[in-house]
Amino acid sequence: MLRLGLIFVVLVMLVPAALLWGGDGFSHPTVLWTSNTNHTTAAIIWQLRWPRVVTAVNVGALLAVAGVVVQNLFKNPLADPYILGVSSGAALSYLLASALGLTVPVMLASLAGAALALFALLVLSWRYLRHIERVLLNGVMLSFGFSALISIILVLSKQTLTQSLLFWLMGDLSHSPLRWWPLALVILVVLGLGRGWRELDVLARGNRFAEKTGVSVAALNLTLLFTAAVLVAAAVSLSGPIGFVGLMVPHISRQLVGFSHRYLLPAVAMNGAIVVLLADTLARSMAAPVQLPAGAITALLGVVFFMLLQRRKSGWQHF
Repeated sequence: MLRLGLIFVVLVMLVPAALLWGGDGFSHPTVLWTSNTNHTTAAIIWQLRWPRVVTAVNVGALLAVAGVVVQNLFKNPLADPYILGVSSGAALSYLLASALGLTVPVMLASLAGAALALFALLVLSWRYLRHIERVLLNGVMLSFGFSALISIILVLSKQTLTQSLLFWLMGDLSHSPLRWWPLALVILVVLGLGRGWRELDVLARGNRFAEKTGVSVAALNLTLLFTAAVLVAAAVSLSGPIGFVGLMVPHISRQLVGFSHRYLLPAVAMNGAIVVLLADTLARSMAAPVQLPAGAITALLGVVFFMLLQRRKSGWQHF
């Protein structure tokens, strides 16, 4: 509990730091409390940075919780929430709507595509919920198929549209709307799954072991699959795909609070928010006034993290 409290303190301290520091697409990084124009300062903080900070916290928490759910589902420390194909389906739907010139909100188009991708995955995997490796293969197949269609759309789209679509595909928080429902979704999922933390701990030791202890493996796997898909769909609808968060943050959190999902779930939610918030602050500060996609920064952080992890013999032990 003490470590959870420390993680929360770090997150709370990081939020005002992100509000007060960084570029905004039109200026170099500045510390806003030194500004002489109070109205300009307030506008930058509350109209530009506050929605972006909230979105970064939401996206990080969504992806990190989805990551720990997927890794438990597939019993694989290298499993990523995007492996389900839901993110590719969400991206395909948004890109298709944009290429056709449809005036559909990003969030609505992404959620519709994610829902169709989840439906396709469930249809293909319905009989194999006790053999989760079949679900994994179906998710990989859908992801590759959707990615191929995305590439075709990008090639056939106009050059001016292609640039904006590519930026979104790398994880873009520069046009973040202020939304509170994703944070509520994360809290509900953490509390809901947290009530069954014992079953999740048992399931992490293997499906056969879980069945011997009386856990309904097929029903729990279906719940985890649906939960991860909803979390990923919500995250992609907010910012586009941001990689490595769902893969990296669960490992960091296990080193901090252990393997029990009682503490792991809230820890990954807060650590995910911290990682994406840091990445986004760096993305709008490193090359200001040019803004980099946050997904590029998280990918770089992920590469460094896993290079360090490979140096530890315990890095890939049972999780």
